[in-house]
Amino acid sequence: MTAYSRTARAWFGVFVAVVFGAGVATGLLLHHYLEPPLAADTPPRFFVAPPGARLTTLMADELELTPEQQQQLASILAARRQKLGELRQTLRLHFEREATGVGAEIAHILTPAQRRRFDALQSEMRSRFLFREPRPPERPGL
Repeated sequence: MTAYSRTARAWFGVFVAVVFGAGVATGLLLHHYLEPPLAADTPPRFFVAPPGARLTTLMADELELTPEQQQQLASILAARRQKLGELRQTLRLHFEREATGVGAEIAHILTPAQRRRFDALQSEMRSRFLFREPRPPERPGL
């Protein structure tokens, strides 16, 4: 193994760890702030409130918001939710572009047999972890 390939592997490992860590941190923060978890003693519900509705209800109750304030809060959250969705899509496209570039660089240093195994490995990883369309949220109680 050459020094270049060891360096490339190390950088690829760092890249994957940073992207994974950033994704986990972002997901945890957004989940924590946008939709607080239900209490353990909450019975299962057959209707799942739309995204942000629990936050709106919680804030309306805790802050004793007027109906007008509740409506303004709902519109603020809806606008931000749309922007976050756009940002998530943009980040996804950037990640896909970078991951594809890294894969091409790695493939360039491999022998034909290694490249075939690498392509199979990449395909498996994509189908299992990466580039999947987000799943709809699970609906508790159903």
